[in-house]
Amino acid sequence: MTAAETDKQIEIKIIDNNEWEPDLDFLVELYEIDAPGKERLQGDDTQTRVTILDEDFPGTLGFNITDIRVDKKQEKVDILIKRSEGSDGRISCIVKTEPLTEKGGQEQNAVEFEDYLPCCEKVVFENGEMDKIVPIILVNDKAHQIEGKGNTKKEDEEEEGSSEENLDVMFKVKIEKAEPVMVKISKRNTCIITILQEDANEAEAIQEEKLMAYFLDAREPSWGQQFKNAVMLGPQIDEEDLIVVKVSLPEALFHFGLIGWKLLFAVIPPVKWGGGFPAFIVALALIGIVTGVVGSVATMLGCVIGLKPSITAITLVAIGTSLPDTFASVTAAQSS
Repeated sequence: MTAAETDKQIEIKIIDNNEWEPDLDFLVELYEIDAPGKERLQGDDTQTRVTILDEDFPGTLGFNITDIRVDKKQEKVDILIKRSEGSDGRISCIVKTEPLTEKGGQEQNAVEFEDYLPCCEKVVFENGEMDKIVPIILVNDKAHQIEGKGNTKKEDEEEEGSSEENLDVMFKVKIEKAEPVMVKISKRNTCIITILQEDANEAEAIQEEKLMAYFLDAREPSWGQQFKNAVMLGPQIDEEDLIVVKVSLPEALFHFGLIGWKLLFAVIPPVKWGGGFPAFIVALALIGIVTGVVGSVATMLGCVIGLKPSITAITLVAIGTSLPDTFASVTAAQSS
């Protein structure tokens, strides 16, 4: 410093990296160069402490999906671990498999080496890496367990226990021991793996068969069942091809729009009563009532908007009485 200078700025270069570290301190001190021994100058203001604040965010680890269902025929299941809230530095965690429950519910616990291979491995995320896939190997062939031991008695025992083998079994995969210490583990640290003992397509086919049997049994419903059918929305059975037809959005909207009329006409007795004569009489009466209502509404509407009675008859009344026939014809054509 020259004689005229009262202050001097000293620049100290800080080396930054992508690794998380705790806040670090170092001291900057003033020394007398010419003094023997180069001792620090006297006074409290000849020393300052510099704290390097670490602004790296290593992130938080958790499973992307915490409930996975797999078919028993699969060879492995891939589990995705997500890194969020930062991706600075190299971090790691331990991924391990465990039984679903330690006590009780043993019928739901998957068995190590019979249903899956146990796993306990270190998963490393490099700087900037946001996700990692961990494969869990499933054991889908148990033939080696009974090879050379098969006999009639054994086969009988297996047939008796087949109902137990068809139960879905589960195990869990956990994230733990994240490093370094600033790495957090989210609440999504446990993933439940369910091994389905029945093929998904096969189970869906069985459900469709049950649904078809239910609809076929309900082709001649009781009087009370008619009211349930009037408000129930669900897949329908194509009686010609005997296949399940799913409900579309327009059909659903149409159902809810006409649910009142469906309930009204559900009062018609079942056709199996009295050879269908009571159903014919009640249906004819309801049609007359509906026609009268349509005529009255059309007359009032025509009066409000200033239409002549003759114009109202050939427009509003004609439309109101013909539309039901149109829908009936469409339904009959689709069913033929």
